Amino acid sequence: MMLSCIAVLSVVTVTYATESADSIGQISRLSRHEKFFLMHVAENNNAEVLASALAASKASDPEVKQYAALMVENQAGKAEELRQLAARNMVELPTVPSKLQQQILARLGKLDGAKFDGEYCRQIAVLAHKDSIALFKQAVKRAKNADVQAFAVKNQAEAEAYLSQGEALKVIIDKKTKPFRKMLNIAPAANIQK
Repeated sequence: MMLSCIAVLSVVTVTYATESADSIGQISRLSRHEKFFLMHVAENNNAEVLASALAASKASDPEVKQYAALMVENQAGKAEELRQLAARNMVELPTVPSKLQQQILARLGKLDGAKFDGEYCRQIAVLAHKDSIALFKQAVKRAKNADVQAFAVKNQAEAEAYLSQGEALKVIIDKKTKPFRKMLNIAPAANIQK
C-alpha cells in the first residue's frame, strides 16, 4: 500500500513539475520589451476608453461625441484581442491607466463643453494616438513573437487612421473655439509654453 501511494505521489509530482516547466516556458516566451509593450497598450486602451466615456456627458460638440463613441467601440475589440494575446503568453495586464494618464483623466473630468472638447481632442485624439503609434512601431521592429508583431502591425495601421481623424477633428474644434479664445485673449493649447 505504501509503495502504491509513493508511486502515485511521484507521478503527480512529475506531472506537476512538467506542467510548471511548461508554464515557465510560456512565461519566458516573451521578451521584457514584448511584455512591456502589451502592458503599455493595455494602459493606453484603459485611458482612451475612460476619456471617451467622459465625452458622452462632458463634450458639447456632436463630432467630438461621435469620435469618442467610435473610440469606445474600437477599444473594446482591441482590448479583447489584447487580453487573449496576453493570456496565451502568461502576461498580466494592468486594469487601469498609467499614473500620468490618470492625471490627464482627472483634468478632463474637471472640464465641460468647449474646453473639454479642445482638451479631449489634444490629449486623446492626437497625443494618445501618437504615443500608441510610436509604441506599435517600436514593437514591429523589436518583437520576435509572431503574434505580438502581428498585433502591433494591425493596430499601428488603425492608430494611424484614428490619428488622422483626430487631427482633422482637432482642427475643426480649434476653429470653432478660436473666436472664443481671441475674445478672452487665450493662447491656443499648442502655443502654451510649459
